[in-house]
Amino acid sequence: MSGSNIGNSLNQIVSDSRSTLFEQGELAQLTYGAFDIAARAMQDSEQEQIEVTFPVGWRPDKIPMNSTRTYRKDELLGRYQLLAFNHLAINGIIQLVAIVEAMLGDVVRTIILKYPQKLSAKRTMNLKSVLEAASIEEVHLRATVVVQ
Repeated sequence: MSGSNIGNSLNQIVSDSRSTLFEQGELAQLTYGAFDIAARAMQDSEQEQIEVTFPVGWRPDKIPMNSTRTYRKDELLGRYQLLAFNHLAINGIIQLVAIVEAMLGDVVRTIILKYPQKLSAKRTMNLKSVLEAASIEEVHLRATVVVQ
C-alpha cells in the first residue's frame, strides 16, 4: 500500500460499495417484479389449488430432495405478498447495512495500513494476537478490530 495513492484507494472502495448498493436495489426490483408476475399468473389461473415443488435438501449422491405442497390460491397469493412487501424490504435493509459496514471497515483498514500512527495510543491488544501476527501490518489490522 505504500506506493499507492490513498485517495485513489478510498475512492475505489466507495465506488465499489456504491455499485454494490445499486446492484442490490436492482435485484430487489427484479425480485418484486417476479413476485408480481407470479401473483398475476395465479390470479388469472382457473385453479383454486396450486401445487409447488421446492428443494429441501440433498441426498448423499448430490440429487436434490424435493417436497411438494398444495396451496389454496388465496393462501399462496398471501405468501407472495408477505415476501414482496415484508421480507424483501427487511432483507434489503440488512443487505444495505452489511454493505455499508463492509465499506467502513475497508476504509478504516486502508487508512490504518497507510497511517498506522492513527491508531490510538490507548488501544490495547492481547499478547497472543501480536505474537500470532505474520507482520507489523497484520498487527495494525488486528488493532482495528473492536473487541467487546
